[in-house]
Amino acid sequence: MKEKTRNTAGAVLICVSALYSLAEPGNTREAVSAALGRCLDTVIPSLFAMMAVSYLLTESGLLRAASRLPGWMKLPGRLLFGAESWIMSVFTFGMFAGYPVGMKLISAECAAGRLTRRRASLLAGLCFGAGPAFVYGCISEQLYGSPAAGRLIMISVSCGNLLLALLLAPLLRRSGSERREENVHIRLDGQLLTEAVSSAGRSTAQLCCTVLVFSVITAMLGSFGATGAVSDMLTSVSGRPHRETAALTAAFLDVTSAGALPRGDHTLLPALSALVSFGGVCVFFQLGAVSGGEISLLPVVFIRAAAAGLSYVICRITMPYMMEWETVSVSVTGAVHRADSAVPSVMLLLMSLMVIREWGKKEGGL
Repeated sequence: MKEKTRNTAGAVLICVSALYSLAEPGNTREAVSAALGRCLDTVIPSLFAMMAVSYLLTESGLLRAASRLPGWMKLPGRLLFGAESWIMSVFTFGMFAGYPVGMKLISAECAAGRLTRRRASLLAGLCFGAGPAFVYGCISEQLYGSPAAGRLIMISVSCGNLLLALLLAPLLRRSGSERREENVHIRLDGQLLTEAVSSAGRSTAQLCCTVLVFSVITAMLGSFGATGAVSDMLTSVSGRPHRETAALTAAFLDVTSAGALPRGDHTLLPALSALVSFGGVCVFFQLGAVSGGEISLLPVVFIRAAAAGLSYVICRITMPYMMEWETVSVSVTGAVHRADSAVPSVMLLLMSLMVIREWGKKEGGL
């Protein structure tokens, strides 16, 4: 029943998008053109090299070789993820390599039968993060002209991931472990590099096409007034100018649109940290494309929502100290402390953890 409903909804969305493209060719052209610019400026520079490196790590056997590390070096992975030691490498690399890279590594292990799909879904929600090229180039440099904002965002997102991994550690330990391999074969040859470049090109092209399609869908929602209604609601709740809430709504749908936010407004840094940690709707489309639909994205969405709440709180706490030497008026810093309470973020975190736990019980009989 669920699959039938999902297929019906997908068919309706495809038909409506096709009709919109035919009826509004001008808006469609502008949406595709803007998305293509973001792909050239942000997606390809941020992800192409990392996609090639992820292929090298998996196909060369170096990732699996982490299981041969000395016992004391395996301790962090055991504390966070159970028995695996190589997952710690994926977790660390995924946080700084770019959104789809962690999913690509996890999908490769799942396809090889070394991870169950349920465990892969949980790990994909944790091995997740924006690369420094995106955070510093698209957000910090464009919006603030300083690397300090980028450091604050990266630290807030990374600490949120680490705290969430610790909170989910009991569930991860009970969700089972991968099938172990007795021998790890290391492959390092010239052909491997050629394969890595080819694989990275295909993966990056797939992601860019996903961004282009999603941009048309976003434009269609805007024409129907859906995004405008959300912006109006955020404006009435937060009291911020409509231009800011509209830009935040666009960034929630596609985080690469964050460069359109007002420049120099440091009170937006906690919200930016939460958006970067969450990734945005378009990123989840990209994850689905990378995994081929083999890994459930529902746990990933809830995990990232909880991580966004943690990143928001961490950014608000650390911002007065990390941005101390920036040219920011006292009133701006005070406004950050007098902003909305952190209670909603904490409640979102707790609710997300409860949903993930219930999902784990249903899937694994915990």
